Formats: sequence, structure tokens, C-alpha cells
Amino acid sequence: NRVSGFSLTTKHERMGPIEEKKDSKSASVASYGIVPTKSVVDLLF
Repeated sequence: NRVSGFSLTTKHERMGPIEEKKDSKSASVASYGIVPTKSVVDLLF
């Protein structure tokens, strides 16, 4: 469930505004603590 939720959140972040995307990204990192490097890089770029 965690992986699925993270995937859906990632898709939502990509569709959302840049500012909202940054906030969501920070929240995701804080919540999960351990985030795949590829996902972080993809969110940043």
C-alpha cells in the first residue's frame, strides 16, 4: 500500500503547480524519511 500511495502521490505532484509540487515533495520526504533516489531526482527535475 505504501508504494502504491507514493506512486499516486507522485503522479498528483507532477500534475499540480510547481509551488504545490515543492511543498508536497518536502512533505513526502519528511513523511517517508527514506525515498528512492530516482524518485527524488525525478521530482527535482
